[in-house]
Order: sequence, then structure tokens, then C-alpha cells
Amino acid sequence: MAYHFITPEELEEKLQQALAPIQKKIAFLEKISPLWLDTKQACKAIGVCQKTLENERKRPGTLIRYKYEGEKATKPVYCAQSLHEYNESKTIKRGLAA
Repeated sequence: MAYHFITPEELEEKLQQALAPIQKKIAFLEKISPLWLDTKQACKAIGVCQKTLENERKRPGTLIRYKYEGEKATKPVYCAQSLHEYNESKTIKRGLAA
């Protein structure tokens, strides 16, 4: 039985690769700490303007979940987790296009 030993540098590289997705998600969640975000917070979290967010919200099959709150239930608030899922889907598509 043969053993394969890895160098400390190889171990560090493998650990960095394994931790990268977790670090990315933590960084995103730190930016959007509340569960529901108002329009300004949602735009900042996913890096789009208000009009783009509104268009995406209305698009059939969108990943972005929202509800209306406020005195007359006219103010949209966005689910932080769905914004993360939307952002990840855009990252994947950009990666495939490259």
C-alpha cells in the first residue's frame, strides 16, 4: 500500500478551494443581515439599480421572492436568501459564458 503525502502548500491550496464558497456566502450574508430587505438594501446586495430589481421581480420564473409591507402594503421587501440564490445563478451563467 502506497501513501501519497501532500506538501503544506498543497494542503493550504486545497483548503482555500474548499473554503472559498463558504467565505463567499458568509460575506454576502454579512452584507444583508436582515431576513427581509427593502428595495435600497436589495439593490445594494445584488449590485443592480432599482429598475433592474423591479424588472427582475416581475419576470416570470424569477428566483427573487418578495412581499408587500407598510401601511397600505405597497412597499416591496425582498427575501435575503432568494437574493443570494439569484446572485449565484447570475455568477454561474457568467462563468459558463466565459
